[in-house]
Amino acid sequence: MENDSPVIQDVYKEIDKYQERMVADISRLVRCKSVAETPKPGMPFGEGPYKALQMALEISRELGLKTVDLDGYVGYAEYGEGEEYVAVPVHLDVVPEGTGWSVDPYEGVIKDGKLYGRGSSDNKGPSVAAIYALKVLKDLNVQTKRRVRVIFGTNEESGMACLDYYFQKEPLPLYGFSPDAEYPAYNREKGIMSVFLKKKTEELTRFTPIVSITAGSAINVVPESCTVTLKETWNDSLEILKDISEGKPGNVYFINEKPGKVIAARGTPAHGSRPEEGLNAVAVMLQYLFEKLPSLNECEFLQYIKEN
Repeated sequence: MENDSPVIQDVYKEIDKYQERMVADISRLVRCKSVAETPKPGMPFGEGPYKALQMALEISRELGLKTVDLDGYVGYAEYGEGEEYVAVPVHLDVVPEGTGWSVDPYEGVIKDGKLYGRGSSDNKGPSVAAIYALKVLKDLNVQTKRRVRVIFGTNEESGMACLDYYFQKEPLPLYGFSPDAEYPAYNREKGIMSVFLKKKTEELTRFTPIVSITAGSAINVVPESCTVTLKETWNDSLEILKDISEGKPGNVYFINEKPGKVIAARGTPAHGSRPEEGLNAVAVMLQYLFEKLPSLNECEFLQYIKEN
């Protein structure tokens, strides 16, 4: 800090004044459960992401910043003057919270000097930090050559449709950066590809006891659980459990349900950018089923999923 310019040193001093308020505002955003939901009128990604967007805009207005809401898809807060602008895109939506929390994931709990909650680091905490960066520039009356715009996305975790809509309404920025990774900076990012496979397969139901297979909570999360509904006529010696939460990762259990029987596999969830940290419950389940049901080898579709 000693070699920083006087303006930067003033920024450091000013931002410290807002620490408690910033933490409180992060908690306000965390309390908005913003997992993608069924669209509603004026809420293109569901009620949760919309509420988070309105909260971010409200926080920005409370700090005296200019705000714009682009039809519930996306919004922004802005400081400065000029035709050109610098973009700081953030996102307010989150992936499903999963299991294993020791606190309410949507409460923004302060514990042992840390704030816990879904989205606290990805990406609601950095979103609030970006808002307050604009506030400090405003407080210090810093004269910028271009506008600085914090863009609030609401569909980053499931398709980026928010930014598609944004660029239908707004011009491209001169340049920008996103506080959605680790400090200090990354100049590249992993690519992502979402693949949907669909196939009608009579052999699955005709030659096996499988009625249905269900797994996953979001497209960019390693599935934590996988359930398979079986015909009632199939018997197995596995222990029948009352609740899948009693199971350990890597195991398969029976659950009592009517009609039919349900097998549940337990995995370990992980973000899609770091799949090696998780255990895919679908892989656990298919490994088990192929061991127990030789007839599944006739089902090319399931065999392809198992091997890939």
